[in-house]
Amino acid sequence: MDKIFQRTIILLFIGIGIFFALGVNADTFGYDPEGTPESYTSGDNDELHGSLFTSPLDIETAISITAYIDDTGSSSYFKGIIVLHSSLEIIDNGITPHNVVGTGAARWATTEPFGTPPSISPSTGYVLSVIFGINLFKVYYDTGGTDQGHYDDSNSESSPTDPTDAVHEDRLYSIYATYTPAAAARNRLMIIQ
Repeated sequence: MDKIFQRTIILLFIGIGIFFALGVNADTFGYDPEGTPESYTSGDNDELHGSLFTSPLDIETAISITAYIDDTGSSSYFKGIIVLHSSLEIIDNGITPHNVVGTGAARWATTEPFGTPPSISPSTGYVLSVIFGINLFKVYYDTGGTDQGHYDDSNSESSPTDPTDAVHEDRLYSIYATYTPAAAARNRLMIIQ
């Protein structure tokens, strides 16, 4: 057998065993345990509630916001908002579309995806928050660090503004963001044996 042909077959065989798996992975950051059943905040429409979290090292863009909530039932709606903690400004593209979720029961509710996925910097403090457009909603929480929670009762669900006058609380709201990892984290070398 020709030596060049033999090398080609060996390299082809090795090439079949190694490939790159490219996929869309999604991870989360924030707080995903359900808050204590008796620990929730009841609020009115246009109140923003959120907690400070540090973004992970592999983050690239956010996809959606999920929170453990309860509401009054029919036609309840809310938005997810990502706020840069250092300035208390809503990040570019950091507001999800209006989302109708009314069921009148405690559960995890996920916003509609961000219209344009907002870019998130790694290892940076962000306030992951929700704002409701109907009375008598509940956002569950556990006890968090000093000033970890943020509460703004003078905001607007229809047109959210920077929560620069937010009051700080020691609340760890049950809120998390689903995100797309950076490209390097999505591409994994796999070896078939």
